[in-house]
Amino acid sequence: MNLAEIRQNLRDYKLQTEKLRLENYFGQNPAKSREEIEEIFSDLFTFSTVESLKNAAENAAEHTEIEQHGRKILLQISQLGCLQNQTKEISREIEKCRKSVSVKFQDEVLTPANVSEKIKTEENPDVRSELFTRLIEAENICSDLIFERFSQFHENSKKLGFENLRGIFEEISGVEFQNFAAKAEKFLESTEEIYFRLLAEICAETKNLQFSDFLFLNEKIERKSIYAGRHLPFFYAQILENFGFSTGKISQIKLKKVSKYKQTKSFAPNVPDDIFLCFSVKDGAENYLRFLQNFGIAQKNGWTSKSLLKRFPEFVFAPDDCLGTAYGFLFQSLLGDESFLRKSFSVKEEKHINKIIKENNFRLLFETRREVLRFLAEAEIYSSEKPDFEHIWQKSAENFTNNLGFNFKKEQIIFEVSSRNAAQKNVRSRLFAYGLREYFREKYDFLWWNRRAAFEELIDFWNTAERHRAEAMADLIGFETSFDLLAESF
Repeated sequence: MNLAEIRQNLRDYKLQTEKLRLENYFGQNPAKSREEIEEIFSDLFTFSTVESLKNAAENAAEHTEIEQHGRKILLQISQLGCLQNQTKEISREIEKCRKSVSVKFQDEVLTPANVSEKIKTEENPDVRSELFTRLIEAENICSDLIFERFSQFHENSKKLGFENLRGIFEEISGVEFQNFAAKAEKFLESTEEIYFRLLAEICAETKNLQFSDFLFLNEKIERKSIYAGRHLPFFYAQILENFGFSTGKISQIKLKKVSKYKQTKSFAPNVPDDIFLCFSVKDGAENYLRFLQNFGIAQKNGWTSKSLLKRFPEFVFAPDDCLGTAYGFLFQSLLGDESFLRKSFSVKEEKHINKIIKENNFRLLFETRREVLRFLAEAEIYSSEKPDFEHIWQKSAENFTNNLGFNFKKEQIIFEVSSRNAAQKNVRSRLFAYGLREYFREKYDFLWWNRRAAFEELIDFWNTAERHRAEAMADLIGFETSFDLLAESF
């Protein structure tokens, strides 16, 4: 395949897999199965294609800067896809294994989702703990498969010319793990006092808390009467109206109501013309946070340049896909903004709104610290060809427990980590989001979310999709991503 064919196939592959995601979400019979799509486009992710793209990237000096950059991104997409392709069989085994997990409790056979829901509403802490322990024990039947997949990732990383799995992620992100880990650990230290103060203000008893207690506490602060799922279309319209836009002007993004049993998600089966923001009618702050996350992702996809997609699809589907998530975090941060809350929700009493802000900041800080801890665990796994999983699980469980205030079991940690560098990307997305928020506050004041010019500037950013890494995009806009700023934001 030549470069034009690779770009065309990449565009078609990504849009077909996204269409499949949407069809599966709605329970429809897909036009093509995942296996059929992977077979059609299998040539994108072979060692021979990787070598071809490596040669193209190395011999691009006579081409424009954007072409040179595009070839590097194409190579990274192919390398990562090749890595995933080489482990697809065991990945399917893991998926099948996880779907088979069930928990027996008091004459009931429960799915993992059923267990989580029961824990959230169970008043007895001992029963909560017992349920969660049984869930972890049941899910650990898949652990050997997960260990084996990591071994295969390391083996195939070497075939691609990297020392280990960390090497390929450092190449894609442009971030050196050791330095990033040192800054991340300092972030944990600098936010420790405010985090545990928020926890103490929200939870009367903070000793010997189990992770099952977190699930229960999280449900307690859902504020369902305030965050009504059925009101999300009005909330969506209000966000746009704050910026001086209307839903009619953004017709490429379709709002779709789904059952409270589904998660709020966004899909982009035809960038940028057909974007679906599917919202659950479930009540509660968590669903609103998820909605705001997907609001940012949908807007980025809906305003992506058609020309960019046609000429350089690699910049739309880049493997270092931090920016869409970052725009989601930017909008999530509005639930910690007093002025936004007063305008958007019928909360008038000072004490009441202060409590809600504390609860939302607790959620956001908990998740940020948790992602940092996930990254530290992932970094150890990615850095060693033969990770000492027992040591990593034990050490990580202690880190999670000490830094989050809830007891994590070592058997639980395996389900806290990913094989896609997801945690680091989520942390970097937050760094970009809060840096961008500060940039907007300085430029448009604290009511930036009420300024049309701010949204128009965002459209300019969204237009470039993922052409730039988060750190490079921040530099172009005029700010730096900073752990110190992220810490100060809380």
